[in-house]
Amino acid sequence: MSFPSELTTYTIEGALSLCIAVIAWKVYKLRVATDSECCEGCVRIRTVSRGDSSTDLELPQRGETAVV
Repeated sequence: MSFPSELTTYTIEGALSLCIAVIAWKVYKLRVATDSECCEGCVRIRTVSRGDSSTDLELPQRGETAVV
């Protein structure tokens, strides 16, 4: 392989690695709260991730309007 070919390969690999790292960081900082149940309400699961609260989003329940 010639030098320009190697340089292109390493540049693309580096850019993709950086992109994956940024996406992983965004997912890590994501604030998520879920609530689900199954088996006619016998099993109920609630998970909460503290995440970054500086950009909280509240999704409206059915029949409510969103407040921005």
